[in-house]
Amino acid sequence: MIEILTPREIDRARATGALVARILETLRRRVEPGVTLLDIDAWAKQMIEAAGAESCYVDYAPSFGRGPFGHSICTSVNDAVLHGRPSAVVLRGATSSRSTSPSLSTGSWRTPR
Repeated sequence: MIEILTPREIDRARATGALVARILETLRRRVEPGVTLLDIDAWAKQMIEAAGAESCYVDYAPSFGRGPFGHSICTSVNDAVLHGRPSAVVLRGATSSRSTSPSLSTGSWRTPR
């Protein structure tokens, strides 16, 4: 099903997309060997909160899961097919991927620094 957005919804989606892009770009620059997936999650949480947003993942509790997700990002390392909860895994030259889904309240969005 294709959802038709109103001009206001498009503006909110654009602002949220810009925030996600800034967060992921900042994380890309900061990630290096020696950091953990939990470090990356903490950085993402700080940036999301600094922007006046909240992560949609924190309270996400699907029926097939183990309770609330509890983190701000999903992560994976190397060739993992699925990404999930960040852990204390230390990156050592590995490839990592991450995703996030912040929610912005109307009028409260601030550019993260």
